[in-house]
Amino acid sequence: MHEKGLTKVLIANRGEIAVRICRTLKEMGIASVAVYSDADRNSQHVSAADEAVALGGQTAAESYLRSELILQAAKDTGAQGIIPGYGFLSENADFAEACAEVGIQFIGPTPDQLRRFGLKHEARALAEAAGVPLAPGTGLLQSLDEAKGAAAEIGYPIMLKSTAGGAFQHDRVADFGGGAFRFVQALQQAGARRQRYAGGLRQGARFVLEAEAAQLIRGRADKLNADFGAGFGEVRVLR
Repeated sequence: MHEKGLTKVLIANRGEIAVRICRTLKEMGIASVAVYSDADRNSQHVSAADEAVALGGQTAAESYLRSELILQAAKDTGAQGIIPGYGFLSENADFAEACAEVGIQFIGPTPDQLRRFGLKHEARALAEAAGVPLAPGTGLLQSLDEAKGAAAEIGYPIMLKSTAGGAFQHDRVADFGGGAFRFVQALQQAGARRQRYAGGLRQGARFVLEAEAAQLIRGRADKLNADFGAGFGEVRVLR
């Protein structure tokens, strides 16, 4: 038996991240359960897991984003925990809450943490209040003129980020060369793209700016670190 009593874990994801989780669970002596859409029935993560459950559907919206199907698969297979990987349901506070309600451990942040840190501008404000060192960036941008001024102050290259967007879907390198025209183009295109993707989501097309990673690494590589917490009161910092 392992910490938190986990002997079987369902992986609510696909592709490379699901395969890597399968391998890690095997090394830990924990059984793995994969889920898959009709389109992914022959994917590697399906054969890599100890068990696999068909969700049906062709698209992510018809399968991996169907929280009720994921929860039912966990119940049917006897999985005590669900690990979401990244994307899909990984930042969905309602899903994390639904897991807790049926006695299944959501392997990730708590619902409260997901809600408090789910919007980038709010996460920056919380981190700043706690005295955490931050990359140069902004709060929620209110206008194009404010965005242009902030970009010039931070310096290029710069990242344009939807405050409610996932890291891989909505982050945009606004400019590699330092031209205001290219930045304005990127802002307008990202706004249009966010509106098409989000539809009626409550945050719409709202953005923050942050110094692009390459800029930070060149000047502050000795100050970059990653923090990992396991939910048992211990946090490790990797530099």
